[in-house]
Amino acid sequence: MTKRTPLLRGIALLAVVAFVAVLTAQMAFPQQPARPVPMGAEATYTSAGVGELGSNASVAWFIATPKSGDSYPIACKFAGESLLCRKGSFQ
Repeated sequence: MTKRTPLLRGIALLAVVAFVAVLTAQMAFPQQPARPVPMGAEATYTSAGVGELGSNASVAWFIATPKSGDSYPIACKFAGESLLCRKGSFQ
């Protein structure tokens, strides 16, 4: 066996692992269409966007539309095991 054979097998294995990782990542985080999501009886929440805040944190924006009153934005930050959401205002 020549020295090139293990090298080629290593490269082929690395390519297969990278291909599977890309396929798995796309299946794990599919994009959801923006649509109202009922979260409770008093308001409807519509997704307005998702973003990353580094390798271990994400942020999501929602528009809350209460049954009575004006709509307002909500930003939710998910980092590690914690979730923090804050109500905002349109400017």
